[in-house]
Amino acid sequence: MTRTDSILNQGINAGNGLATAPDAGARFLQNCDTLTSGLTSPPLAAPELEPYPPAPPARHKPRVLVVDDMVDLAELLVELMHLFGFDTEVACDGETALRLLSAGSFDAAIVDIDLPDTTGFDVVATASASGWLRRTRIVFSTGNRSGQYERTAARFAGSRLLWKPFAAQDLLTCLEGLEPFAAAEGHSGTADPFSPDLR
Repeated sequence: MTRTDSILNQGINAGNGLATAPDAGARFLQNCDTLTSGLTSPPLAAPELEPYPPAPPARHKPRVLVVDDMVDLAELLVELMHLFGFDTEVACDGETALRLLSAGSFDAAIVDIDLPDTTGFDVVATASASGWLRRTRIVFSTGNRSGQYERTAARFAGSRLLWKPFAAQDLLTCLEGLEPFAAAEGHSGTADPFSPDLR
């Protein structure tokens, strides 16, 4: 063995604690494999992901029927309802109002008392008798400040009466609890609250 081989073997032995032998180099590589084999990391398990939270329920968007033969006022009411997040349908006479009420439910109806073909009272009475107002709040409106109108409107349990011209805040007060951010409270869908008492 040359002096160089002796120095290399001593260095290997000092650094790794391996026995000196002519095949020390081979044994050095073999022992490295043995040492590193125990350091092999196991396969990483896939992380458990948290499930996505369920989507929040869609907000109830109240539907309002505007019944008024004054086109300008009806359009103004539609704009106001849309501004506050309501869906709106419009009828300019009693016949159209009854057709819309029969076709779908409304959370509220703003009904002018003096219509060209009938009265708002008759519209509400007919729709109520047909079972179309089980979930509908009624707001009567009129420019005729008649005591008779006020007394008749009072016979429709749960209805409101607005004198024209009325402020937007007065109308919103009548619709209180039906805002889109309210969860449609009070809609039991059982007894009809707007059956008139005409005794």
